[in-house]
Amino acid sequence: MRFEVSPPSGSSFYALQLDLSPDGQYLALPLTTETRRTVWVRSIDSTELRELPGTENVDHPFFSPDGRHVAFFAEGRLKVADLAGGPPATIAEGVAASGGDWHGDMILFGQPPNGIFRLPASGGTPVPVTFIDTTRGDRGHAWPSILPDGRRFLYFVSNAKPEHRGIYLGSLDGAPSVMVQASASMGAYAEPGVLLFARDGTLFARAFDPDLPQQETPAVRLADGVGAHPTNGRLAVAVSDRILAVRSSDPIEPRRLEWHTAEGQDLGPVGGLPTDAYQSVSLSPGGRDAVVTRVNSRGEGDILLVDLQRGVAVAAAPDLADESMPLWRPDGAAIVYSSNRDGQFALYHRTIVDGTERRIGSMAGVRLAATDWTPDGKSLLVKASKNSGAPLDIWLVPADEPTREPQLIVTGPDNQQDAELSPDGRWITYASSESGRSEVFIQAYPPTGRRWLASTSGGVEPHWSPDGNQLYFLGPGWQLVRVAVRRVPGALDLGSPLLLQVSVPAIVGLQENRYAVAADGRLLTLTAVQNRRPAPVALVLNWRTLLPWDQRDR
Repeated sequence: MRFEVSPPSGSSFYALQLDLSPDGQYLALPLTTETRRTVWVRSIDSTELRELPGTENVDHPFFSPDGRHVAFFAEGRLKVADLAGGPPATIAEGVAASGGDWHGDMILFGQPPNGIFRLPASGGTPVPVTFIDTTRGDRGHAWPSILPDGRRFLYFVSNAKPEHRGIYLGSLDGAPSVMVQASASMGAYAEPGVLLFARDGTLFARAFDPDLPQQETPAVRLADGVGAHPTNGRLAVAVSDRILAVRSSDPIEPRRLEWHTAEGQDLGPVGGLPTDAYQSVSLSPGGRDAVVTRVNSRGEGDILLVDLQRGVAVAAAPDLADESMPLWRPDGAAIVYSSNRDGQFALYHRTIVDGTERRIGSMAGVRLAATDWTPDGKSLLVKASKNSGAPLDIWLVPADEPTREPQLIVTGPDNQQDAELSPDGRWITYASSESGRSEVFIQAYPPTGRRWLASTSGGVEPHWSPDGNQLYFLGPGWQLVRVAVRRVPGALDLGSPLLLQVSVPAIVGLQENRYAVAADGRLLTLTAVQNRRPAPVALVLNWRTLLPWDQRDR
């Protein structure tokens, strides 16, 4: 028996995340709306999804052994929520979100770009149980799955060399880890003795004996079109003894580049440029060209240089891994962008004419992207985490002085991001989530003292007008908002937010800059050509009947 679970109206599933309680009674998954991302739970016996309070900004939820609690990552913390209600409890600080599993009084979780960590379920200090080996190309360990004996566990090794990339068996007693399945994504274990893994979007199962981990056994195909992350190994699969939950990747939404007046009037698409899976856009200083991120067939980003007058696009950076968030240098001679070609995201500077490229500084992280240049072109405003489990902060990163350390500009208890300097360099605008939802602020630069709230009902991705007298940002429903900014002695006088009749597509993650403001005041936006329907979660009951060697459900 098979049935599907779709998100409620006005929401969508977040990334490829889902989990089943060990008894298969409950399904947990993050849902996003216009302003929030929280855990929702559904009983298999019900048709309703219900939200767990206090789970804002959730990442990678997973169940307790008794199915009565859900652990999840949020804002650099590991928290536990009770299905019966009540505020979640924080059990660890400064941890990343790369999958977790709970067995007895023990939690294992991945902390990229490091190994797997162990933590008491009651809280405490995480202790590493695996260690990455950079000499063999390890990029990180993630997605642990604890076996029934509570001593051994499966986990995914991301490695630069395909022959070392796959699913490994580790042990808490210090025994050497061994590869049990070559794979580009994580595995899942079902008792007794079944290993689930994916290959080229197809989910397979095979018999697996932890005592003979490298024994080869025939595999059976279970499902096609299963969602898998192209770089971090996340697989949209959860399994219990009687239920299998799978989800496909969402279809790539076709988009086009469109021009609008400063007031939001539609001026039409960029002529000649085909629709594609564009994710971010940055305009050259003169407005003739743009650089955009486009999602390729592997689900990774490519950087394109677009001639806006002729509607022609060519590659602007090498396709080595996941490249994203390109940004023009103020003189128009070069771009900077993020790439994870070495395992973590770092910044790369590339000249337009001859393609000369260099890495900027030593700053790297799981989440890292440049959002603006200083007017002199010597430094970058960058959103990045202080460590792999921390919220985003805003940093000033030297572009041409590798020995000079990055400087922390704006920090807080939650994400601080999307910073941009005013044209005269005297003011900085950014988005902060410290109130529980993202709002847009303006502050003198360097940031000191008072700040002014530009948004009134949520906002992200602020950009200045060319004269600095207007501020744009995305409000609820990803609709463009404009606010007049008037300088008065020692302060700012902000006008009321004006909604423009322009909306941009929703995008998960750091792939932002969904619009740009040209030097002549026009707006260049990403526009969805059609609304996509999120892929549902498919639940397969008595999935073991698909296994020719297993007769328990026949």
